[in-house]
Amino acid sequence: MKQTAACWFNMSQLKQLDAGSWFIESPPFPESSSLSDGEKSLFRNQSIPLLLELLHVASQANTSVMFDIKTYDDRQHCKDHPHLTNSGKIIVDTIVNSGFPNEKIWWLYHDKLNISTNFTKVSNDKTASPQELLSAGISIVNFGYSSIFWDEISAYNEQNISVNMYVVDSPWLFSLYWCMGVYSVTTNRCSSFYNIGSPVWHLTPEGFLALWLTTDVLSIAIVLILWITQKHRRNRMIYKMESVSIDSNVGVFQSSQTMKEKLLFCGEHGGSEPDIALSEVEDHAPESSSSNQKY
Repeated sequence: MKQTAACWFNMSQLKQLDAGSWFIESPPFPESSSLSDGEKSLFRNQSIPLLLELLHVASQANTSVMFDIKTYDDRQHCKDHPHLTNSGKIIVDTIVNSGFPNEKIWWLYHDKLNISTNFTKVSNDKTASPQELLSAGISIVNFGYSSIFWDEISAYNEQNISVNMYVVDSPWLFSLYWCMGVYSVTTNRCSSFYNIGSPVWHLTPEGFLALWLTTDVLSIAIVLILWITQKHRRNRMIYKMESVSIDSNVGVFQSSQTMKEKLLFCGEHGGSEPDIALSEVEDHAPESSSSNQKY
């Protein structure tokens, strides 16, 4: 039985399968750990629903249902099934006869399974332009969360084409696409997103403008303060350098004056103490000076 494809089982047999225990034994979501004993018991008793049962639940919740039908001809192991060629028609007839609003059926459009009902057609073809989609009667596109960018979302919105993203399970990613103008998301975290009334972190246009202007003003003020500080420091350095240069020149001038006075003093006393005057001159004059050698 394990090797038998699901298409060969009838619904009575599929109804006997336990479709809910794995939510308790291997919790796929963090919220599973907070379930009460009564909720866990309810989950364990869940079985595979009929299509009519699913439509009934969706009708009570006043929500839409998306269908991405994979027909038998897509699977080699079902190629001999008696409903190989009319499986899509059986599904469409079941939906139509259920009384569920046709416009709330989101039908992923495939050339292999073209329908003529009033279902809302959904496309996942990125190569088609918005004009081509509208001409085909398609008003919703369905893309993976990493396969489309903001400018493409804006282009679809400008043509009144809604965008659905899948699979979005993170609150921050949900908030991001919300702010980007995405119409809806496909998620496994309905219970987490249900109570989110606004994006996790967002700014109104007025708040963004105020933040932008404040940031600009602060940036200009910081630049001016740094410029004034650097200019003040540079001026102080130049003043100190000029002061040192002046002091050095004064010292050299005073030294020259002292040598001249000593030489004059020796001359006035008739050459007395010539050795002392000569030694002092030699101390302040270059060793290679020819004038000192002559003296």
